[in-house]
Amino acid sequence: MKTVISNSRWPMWLGIFLTVPAGWIILTTILKYGMGFPALADFSEPVAEQIGLSTYGLGFNLLLILAPLMAAVLNILSFTHCEYTFYQHFISMRFMVRKNWWNMAVAANGILILGLVFIYLLGENGWRFMFLFK
Repeated sequence: MKTVISNSRWPMWLGIFLTVPAGWIILTTILKYGMGFPALADFSEPVAEQIGLSTYGLGFNLLLILAPLMAAVLNILSFTHCEYTFYQHFISMRFMVRKNWWNMAVAANGILILGLVFIYLLGENGWRFMFLFK
């Protein structure tokens, strides 16, 4: 198997395009409810309502969960490389990581956004997951 994505520019720009709206929503939420600075949220809420992005709709969930996941997966595939060869008694594998720092940063940003959403899920609905820690 050769490199899955050979050109590293389009996954980087697509990943930025997918993670910026989710990062903006998380930033405005933290500033409004965590720090008491509602100016950015007051500015962006009418714009989101105008394009039909409601807080509990399917588009909102896709934006916060699937978009950063797609950005992370596409960028991880763009800087990793795996080669394997089948022999009679064994399989030889070689795994390499290319130094595409911008793709690594976009993948890390997508994983960071997913981590923040997961921490919010545990913080908001933590009592439902208490059976996991008994």
